[in-house]
Amino acid sequence: MKEKINKTMKVNELMIGDWVNYKGVYNQITPVDFDYDHREWIKKIEPIPLTEEILEENGFVNKGDEWVHYSDFPFIDFILNKDSDGFYIDCMLDGYIQYVHELQHAFKLFKVDGEIII
Repeated sequence: MKEKINKTMKVNELMIGDWVNYKGVYNQITPVDFDYDHREWIKKIEPIPLTEEILEENGFVNKGDEWVHYSDFPFIDFILNKDSDGFYIDCMLDGYIQYVHELQHAFKLFKVDGEIII
């Protein structure tokens, strides 16, 4: 079983544009949020759990235990696998993606164009 990621967020794991949960409201991180005066707000945010509904809304197609994202059909540009612990990328990185901001980072890493829809 792979190690799950703790839901405590740290400033150094956030990027501008990341979706986060602040008191039940979804917000995107802006440059202003990294200013010294706004650091207390960042300490109170939580990640948004990645769900099958969010994957579907963002163009992923369920293929059993795999969720496939196509760029120009039929070309696959991203695959997430799913097991009892959640979603994960089946590659040398071998890390779980449990939250929306982590999917955003993976899209950036694998050069997938598009905005995440919540």
